[in-house]
Amino acid sequence: MQTFIAPVTGNYKLEVWGGQGMRNYSGIGGKGGYSYGNYNGGGNLYVCVGRQGDYYSAYNGGMGGVNGQCGGGATHIATSDRGELKNYESYQSEVLLVAGGGGGANDIGRAGVGGGLSGGSGEQVTYLTSTIKGASGGTQNSGGTYSGVMSVGDSPVIIISGSFGQGGRAYIEYTEGYMDYGGGGGGGWYGGGGTPFTGTGGGGSGHINTTLITNGATIAGDQTFPSPSGGTETGHSGNGYCIISWISPSL
Repeated sequence: MQTFIAPVTGNYKLEVWGGQGMRNYSGIGGKGGYSYGNYNGGGNLYVCVGRQGDYYSAYNGGMGGVNGQCGGGATHIATSDRGELKNYESYQSEVLLVAGGGGGANDIGRAGVGGGLSGGSGEQVTYLTSTIKGASGGTQNSGGTYSGVMSVGDSPVIIISGSFGQGGRAYIEYTEGYMDYGGGGGGGWYGGGGTPFTGTGGGGSGHINTTLITNGATIAGDQTFPSPSGGTETGHSGNGYCIISWISPSL
């Protein structure tokens, strides 16, 4: 969590980019989304910048597993200091905007992108004789989940769906005690789902608080939008990012 102290009460442009999901081998991690809008106010704003996914978890909601590929974390700005986005479930009106993180991809396939009103779903993949359905992305009111094969032999698939501010995950719980995770869900307003084995995770959704933000939009990571380094990009790669720009003083 970082604090922005507005030097004057005025109009500010807020821009946030979500973190990219992790990839493994030939898998393709989902890219992060982008959200923007204008905010008229002063005082403090609180920023959580999502991290690119790794093997375990990514700051601000990206989820994976012990040997799974983690989804990217969301990036958000809020008017209060409650830490990661998942802590705002009972305080949603305090969140100004969110950029969703992309899903993680394990071994093969393309994970779902983050951002937009609904995060992208992971691609269905086939590995040897197993077909693994990709997890769905988060929406504006529910997390993504996995709805594919429910067991491998005598070993069940355990599913932890995405939730507010948090990506999901899934794993095969083998009788020997080994748990086989796949691609994890990206963080977002609601996080994407995760998959077991070689699957691809879903992206987390973006969000705009239309009560406090004007001229705003949330854009998915498969679209072209401004890059934080200048120019444009199609989806955001790497760690998330935030830019706050002063527009004009309040009248």
